[in-house]
Amino acid sequence: GDAIVRKENLDDFTPQALANIVWAYATANEHHPGLFKDFSNTIWAYATANIQYPRLFKRVSDAILEQGNLSLFTSQAIANIAWAYAVSNCDCPLMSGAAFREVLLHRQNKFNEENMRQLYQWHLWQTKELANEGLSKSVRDKCKQIFISAATAKSAFQNNVVGELNVMNLNPVEEYKTPSGYSLDVLVEINGKKVGVEVDGPFHYIGREPNGSTLLKRRQ
Repeated sequence: GDAIVRKENLDDFTPQALANIVWAYATANEHHPGLFKDFSNTIWAYATANIQYPRLFKRVSDAILEQGNLSLFTSQAIANIAWAYAVSNCDCPLMSGAAFREVLLHRQNKFNEENMRQLYQWHLWQTKELANEGLSKSVRDKCKQIFISAATAKSAFQNNVVGELNVMNLNPVEEYKTPSGYSLDVLVEINGKKVGVEVDGPFHYIGREPNGSTLLKRRQ
């Protein structure tokens, strides 16, 4: 643990590697202050690598609540925490509590565009999947606009898939916007039923499993 935290940052570690390190300490019931001081990076790594470990997320939530001061976290950290819990689908008092929503409201002008996209995904998780209260209207509207306006890039793989769908006379519609704001790679209609097609290349996966972003999009 000491050798790891002496590094100036953890960029040398992949999310999978960082998650494995934290998991090893958690399962051994060991607490290393330096390794665990940045809760947002820890759970972001878990969520990005799509490693399900609810016990660790609960411990992180409890630790943050014990601090009793969310203002200690940067805006980036707050957004990472919200997104990580949405990906892990781990509901807890921290996420559903009024204090967290108040921080999001008060910080609304301090989040960058990536943060706002993360927060909108958190909002969808809270309201659509858990039926909880989400972002306030002013924050939600800003985050949704940033989310739906995100640029999309088509891969050669997607172009090939669309080409084959055209050969089949399915008249594919590319980058179809869903009511939630997500952009489907392709939408086709088969026997009167609309079917979404996601063309997921290697960067959507870690090993053979979908990464956190891919998993969250599939759910929402």
